[in-house]
Amino acid sequence: MVRKMTLDPTRTQPEMPGALFTVKFRFRRFGPAVNKRLSLIPAPFIAAQPGFRSKTWMLGRESGMFQGVYEWDTVPDAEAYWTSFPMRLMKRRAVPGSVVHEIEPV
Repeated sequence: MVRKMTLDPTRTQPEMPGALFTVKFRFRRFGPAVNKRLSLIPAPFIAAQPGFRSKTWMLGRESGMFQGVYEWDTVPDAEAYWTSFPMRLMKRRAVPGSVVHEIEPV
């Protein structure tokens, strides 16, 4: 399963993203089909985050691990997302200890 959400940059945003935020986790409840539908609920909140550019959702069919790869305007925007409302929702739905993330400048 792969799905992508992309926003066109506004006139005040840099032309290209400046950071990648990657998060991997395993959902605590429900199977992939249900979690795929549920992942649409926070999409507007994700898109509203300052500096957001894109998100790609992925599921490892054999491992059952979900992964999100986000593009942000800046590293500070990506860092702020870790404690944002949409991430807090995701962390609550994840198996404890399964959430790992990484932020890289691009």
